[in-house]
Amino acid sequence: IIVGAGSAGCVLAHRRVLEMAKRAGWERILILEDDATFDEKFTKHLGPLETALFQSKHDWDICYLGFTEPQGPYHTVARLSENRQLTRLYGCKCTHAYIVNAPVRDWILGQLPDESTIWSWLAVNRAIDRWYLSTLGKHFKVLAVSPSIILQKDDFSDIVGRVTHYFSESSSRCSIPVVSGSPSFPFRYFLRTQAAQFGRLYNHISALRKRFSGF
Repeated sequence: IIVGAGSAGCVLAHRRVLEMAKRAGWERILILEDDATFDEKFTKHLGPLETALFQSKHDWDICYLGFTEPQGPYHTVARLSENRQLTRLYGCKCTHAYIVNAPVRDWILGQLPDESTIWSWLAVNRAIDRWYLSTLGKHFKVLAVSPSIILQKDDFSDIVGRVTHYFSESSSRCSIPVVSGSPSFPFRYFLRTQAAQFGRLYNHISALRKRFSGF
């Protein structure tokens, strides 16, 4: 087994899909990975979600329909139902279900590696969802539907090399508390971007260590 092969394949697959969307001239694209599965109440939330994303004045660049390990600060943008909301956040993990608009799609394509640069990119970033988490919130408005309405099946993951149970082990990994009207949100968001910068620096130092150890 080649260490990192699953992560490399995932990054390149997302790149190919985004390139296809750009060639087609689509203004936005919904990306679903092959292990995505729908919450039993998925269709109930489609109408309110469409209104919040496409018929309101909410400004957004990327929206996760499923996620794990959300990173704040949080700001509730819209209530979709009594138990679900649309939330702005800094970022989260998992890339099995997200909608991306054309400007951020093009920016991502300018940053993602191709086959010739994938290994040096992975040495720094490890996986596409970790890179999304650390970088997108600095440049774009990231939203997530909470709790998740598209989940991942409990199945073997090529990336981590084991069976994963992201959505059945702990519901807190795919939900965000309702937080609205906080005047400190912009300041706390700024602090998060600064912390992410330090995290990126650590990743680059770690990549140098991997390079010299033969990664």
